[in-house]
Amino acid sequence: MAEAQLQRITFRINEFEALDNPEAVGRAEWSLRVFVNDIERWRSSGRHRVLEGNRAIVDAEFHVDIAPHSKEMSMRVEAEEHDLGPNDHAEGSVRLYRSQDFGGDNFSIDLKGDNAHLRLRCSTQIEAI
Repeated sequence: MAEAQLQRITFRINEFEALDNPEAVGRAEWSLRVFVNDIERWRSSGRHRVLEGNRAIVDAEFHVDIAPHSKEMSMRVEAEEHDLGPNDHAEGSVRLYRSQDFGGDNFSIDLKGDNAHLRLRCSTQIEAI
């Protein structure tokens, strides 16, 4: 009997939208960190600037290798806003299931904090390795 192969999940972070921004005027600058099953898998190398009500392109990807019997995984995202005052924080999470291709072509994660509401738009692709 052939042994089941590992599978590689490619996560793509396409863009994020500022539904509610902590900045009264101008763009907020955000740095992002992504955790899959509580392990940090990606961190933005720069800051992403976005006006409230607008979207910013992130265009990042990272890979996670999983066993073929894995049925679900968790994804958590933390966002820190950088300005001259204290940093604002937003975070959100989602459970991803194999039966839904671990997110598939399009899923979103809402990140919320005291002064912020962001929406991260993502996708996944699965391949045998």
